[in-house]
Amino acid sequence: MTVAPSDRNQAIGAVMTVVGGLLAIAGTLLPWEQINAGVVDSNRAGAAMGIEWDDGKIFVFVAILTIVASGFWLASGRLPEGLVAPVGRLLGNGASLSALTGGYIVFFGFLNLRDIAAQVDRLNAGGGGIASVGAGIYVDLVAGGIILAGAAVGLLAARSGLRAGDPNA
Repeated sequence: MTVAPSDRNQAIGAVMTVVGGLLAIAGTLLPWEQINAGVVDSNRAGAAMGIEWDDGKIFVFVAILTIVASGFWLASGRLPEGLVAPVGRLLGNGASLSALTGGYIVFFGFLNLRDIAAQVDRLNAGGGGIASVGAGIYVDLVAGGIILAGAAVGLLAARSGLRAGDPNA
């Protein structure tokens, strides 16, 4: 049995969105802002994890939805139809949802990065290098890009698969 190229490409796109979703969750578990104990405000020392921010919580929620949608599509041949059909009707193959998820994470990730960088600049202006932008927000931005790329691959593969099966195309 051979796999059609569009099905293979859709699977590649789904795997990319699952990996991006897992990275998005990991990024929210990492610090988005780090404040070192310094002269200005030693009570605020620590790291603000991404999950502590409202957008971080939303990133986790939409990443889980994307993982579920793409994962169910990938495993649809091995799971019972009664389980796969409702998820497929609700979330589709995951490519459209992934486009929304990736766009959301990238857009709001950049907004959060801007806000965090401004806060870091304000803290560093008074204390001399006591704060920095954490790695988590950058991981989330990369994850959003991977999810968007996977969604694009999946959507283009689905579209080309429809064209290949259409005798009027």
